[in-house]
Amino acid sequence: MNLQVLKALEILINSAYYNEKMTNQIKAEFSSKDEFISNLKILYSELLINTIVAQSNKKPNFSISNLISKGKISLYSNNSVTNTEETIYYGIIEALKNGQYIFDSDGVIHLTVGPLPLRLNNDWLENLANGLKKSTYQKVFLYNKNRENDITDENSLVNYLYHTKTFIIENTITRPIEKIEKNFTDSKRKTEHELSRRKVVKVDDVIDVFSRVSSNDFDITKYKLPSPTYIIKKVNRLGINFYKQPLHIQKKKICDWILEYINCNEINNEVTREFIAKTCNPNKKVTSDFNKQNIIPGLISLYIQLLNNLDINFDTIALHNFKITNYLTPELQEHLLELQSIIKTINKNKPSSEEELINRINSISNELNNISILSNPESLIAKNDELNEAVYQLNYGSITIERLLQERNTLQNIIHYEQENSLTDLAFDNEKIIYLIKKCVTEGRIYLNPLDKNKIIMELYNKELGRITFQTEITIQNALMFITINNELLEQTVPHVA
Repeated sequence: MNLQVLKALEILINSAYYNEKMTNQIKAEFSSKDEFISNLKILYSELLINTIVAQSNKKPNFSISNLISKGKISLYSNNSVTNTEETIYYGIIEALKNGQYIFDSDGVIHLTVGPLPLRLNNDWLENLANGLKKSTYQKVFLYNKNRENDITDENSLVNYLYHTKTFIIENTITRPIEKIEKNFTDSKRKTEHELSRRKVVKVDDVIDVFSRVSSNDFDITKYKLPSPTYIIKKVNRLGINFYKQPLHIQKKKICDWILEYINCNEINNEVTREFIAKTCNPNKKVTSDFNKQNIIPGLISLYIQLLNNLDINFDTIALHNFKITNYLTPELQEHLLELQSIIKTINKNKPSSEEELINRINSISNELNNISILSNPESLIAKNDELNEAVYQLNYGSITIERLLQERNTLQNIIHYEQENSLTDLAFDNEKIIYLIKKCVTEGRIYLNPLDKNKIIMELYNKELGRITFQTEITIQNALMFITINNELLEQTVPHVA
């Protein structure tokens, strides 16, 4: 990694934030504009890598064979070396994810998969990034057990967001999008119909029913918007017109905004890529609206990614301006998931009264007497299992619940202690803090605070828990200072980037 790449990025961020021309800064740091542009091309490739790494957990629906063989990638190896194209593909993903690559003077990436040296140009990276993006179908499912009231003002909007259960539906696109869309709509309708007959509906009930009635391999996970502020700010920009629209249009907009929030890193990367491309070539046509809301988080994310590729001691990195507001240790997350499982088991196994169980046992016994083992053996086995379960509940049900309640109480005490101490344990651990911040780039979200456009929020989210597991905030001015100071430190302390 050449330090000039980081200097070029520093110039871009200052220009984007202060709306200043870059001419004087380029003259101060680079021997020519061409040298500056050459470093921008590397930044462009790094943003493509950012997008690829963020999407790398998804299985591609495009042809790996076509991607490998279209001349976008050069394999210069001994013919005696044989590798499957899939092995090469996943080896490339792993190398990009771990920063195991270098650039040549033309901005082409060089890396190695096993014994194979490979070269990847920007066209190949763009094909991969675009292919992964198109591989996933994503929808928001808003569910309300009770009748939904119209959203007529900010109070009713907050009330709607508070009472609505939210789920993210995802699916790898392996067939026409119209069929997947129809399957989602049908599954949603069937789920709502079945749940309408229940007096009480819990989050897990919605997930269980949707998963069962869907004929597609949808991945459905609960999602809780950390704060209604993000949606409220979007609505405020539209003004009174939003509140005049019918509820189904309002719900669609809310769903779109939730997806925008979830995918903000990807959106930031796309806008920032076009911003860099336009800086390299002022005549290039672009589709993005260049605004600080996307470009500043995108460029800062890129800087953090580049730090990840440097072999440096992070104790020398100044992190005191990052205000950590939330942190759940991996152990705490495991305990919270275990607590959820125990509570779910308790709710499912609450024993009926002794009188109800005795009546149920007598009823099942009468039914068993009327079932012929020859004509209906399957029904006989099912009823016998039902009888055994009722007898077990009568004899041991209260003991099982008592044990689970004790486990729940013990776990709650452990969780309370861990929550009290997790932030303190993290406070001075630079390695862990920078590790978590880097994960925000590849697996989480980085965005401007809706309440204060001068602050950047970085966060990680556990979709199984439905909770933010790490969140830190820094002002843009402090982020710019962080970049400037660390570039100076790197120039002094890391010889191979000077």
